[in-house]
Amino acid sequence: MKASIVIPTYNGGDTLRGCLEALFSQTAPWHYEVKIVDSGSTDETLEIVKQYPVHIKQIPNSAFNHGGTRNQAAADARGEYIVFLVQDAQPLGEDWLVTLITAAEQNQAAGSFGSQEPRPDASLYTKWEMTRNLPKEGKPVVKRLASPPDWNRLTPFERYNLAFFHNANSCVRRDILLKFPLRKIPYGEDMDWAKRVLLAGYSIVYEPRARVLHSHDRSIAYEFKRAYSDHSLVKELFELQLIRSPLGLLKALGWNFLHASRWVWERPIPWYRKFPAVLSTASHAGAQVVGTYLGSRYKSLANRYPYFVKLDKKIRRGV
Repeated sequence: MKASIVIPTYNGGDTLRGCLEALFSQTAPWHYEVKIVDSGSTDETLEIVKQYPVHIKQIPNSAFNHGGTRNQAAADARGEYIVFLVQDAQPLGEDWLVTLITAAEQNQAAGSFGSQEPRPDASLYTKWEMTRNLPKEGKPVVKRLASPPDWNRLTPFERYNLAFFHNANSCVRRDILLKFPLRKIPYGEDMDWAKRVLLAGYSIVYEPRARVLHSHDRSIAYEFKRAYSDHSLVKELFELQLIRSPLGLLKALGWNFLHASRWVWERPIPWYRKFPAVLSTASHAGAQVVGTYLGSRYKSLANRYPYFVKLDKKIRRGV
């Protein structure tokens, strides 16, 4: 068995059907299996899954963990490579699976990850955000350290770029995953794993030709919560703090407002839609900036203000 595709599901709905249709349309020259781990879906997810030749494992919702659940699925899998996908990511093209695995195999890498494209009906903010924050390289990139001490010579931003890895569209060698399992952390298990394997001397590959359709339109409140959670982890893993002071926060708010507004205004949409689109995009961008600032300062805020620990738990809830 060459590959085991692992998909955690929870109330996947119609996006899951598109994902599975694409998976069983792949033209791979070797065998692969699809493993679903469902954590208590209450919609039609299980009915959809049972229409396809997949292995289904059901766990309580309280037992789900991004890292731990994927580790369990990988331990039970038969594939040489474990392919991680999410329920609302739809592979594009019949060669997606072969392209993703070949990138890791030919470069003798610990794993590879592919590109993500927003859905056609995604909000303008979502499209703007994805163009900014996802890798922009149009050709494969092999990422490695010449030696572990080189990590300390990199700037925090260089560390972040080097270890960027995304389990919405990735594959890892099963033997390496068993040696370096994903940590049982609330989120960011993919970049944490990438950092550890890079420091152990392995490489990872970005393969932009392994594409999936994957995006989320989130509320302003969730955008704040997600940015807060992400950047508290980014500070922990890479010592990266994008916004360092209240003045920097004001500058970041202004920069994001201007650039997001201009980007939206230049889109080919009717003029009467531009004003609400600018307002929505600028509001989401502002929430993300504030979340980024506070998340990277979590430890200092918690040390200074003990009540902030309780507030932190409320912010992270539901991310």
